[in-house]
Amino acid sequence: MIGNDLDKTFTKISISEAEALARKANAAKMAKMAKKKHFVAQEMIDTEKKYVDSLKRIVGNYYRPLMSACGTDRQILDRQEIKTIFSNMEQLLLLNVELLADLEKEGPDGDIGGVFMRIAPFLKMYHVYLDQAEDAGKAVRKRIMRDASMVELKATSGNKFDLMDSKQKKVSFRAFCKRMALETGEQLQSLLIKPVQRIPRYRMLLESLIKYTPEKHSDYPRLKKALQSVRFFLYVR
Repeated sequence: MIGNDLDKTFTKISISEAEALARKANAAKMAKMAKKKHFVAQEMIDTEKKYVDSLKRIVGNYYRPLMSACGTDRQILDRQEIKTIFSNMEQLLLLNVELLADLEKEGPDGDIGGVFMRIAPFLKMYHVYLDQAEDAGKAVRKRIMRDASMVELKATSGNKFDLMDSKQKKVSFRAFCKRMALETGEQLQSLLIKPVQRIPRYRMLLESLIKYTPEKHSDYPRLKKALQSVRFFLYVR
């Protein structure tokens, strides 16, 4: 009888200890997931800030100066060329400035899914830009090649090349892009491709956030819906 009582006591202690160990292991797992989720969310905020900075460089250093020169003796590109190259870049900048502000307000431990659910309906503005991206790249290359041909022509004719057109005193598009690249530290072509790359990056980051979010967590359903919205955007394209 005494032996049976000891066995029962031992069994009860063992089960209790096992449950405690399981709870401890689960808590450690949750803490590890939370840490990784925090890291991914912070990466989303940090990369969004860099992305918005890139959009600001496109608009501030390229788009607006080119537009302000239109219709003057300093014109570099006409309005149609500018529209082809930059599309609705100003709208994208406004959208992503708002997205960044919301992400920073929430912080890496905030409601990232909710932020993307609010912004998702406006992602359709990217359709305009993405549908024109190939033509934009071609337009940039075409103008730069044309300007380069003019340089070669002047060189072979014995005229010293100047960044300014000798008659109209206009900066060529090629020279303008070189100057802006020195100021911004980035070529126009590499800046223009960033909006094309950003939406797939949202998908990857949202997938990672879901991976590190427990299904019972309040963030989980909103992150899932946000991911569905981004995936739908990519699918319909």
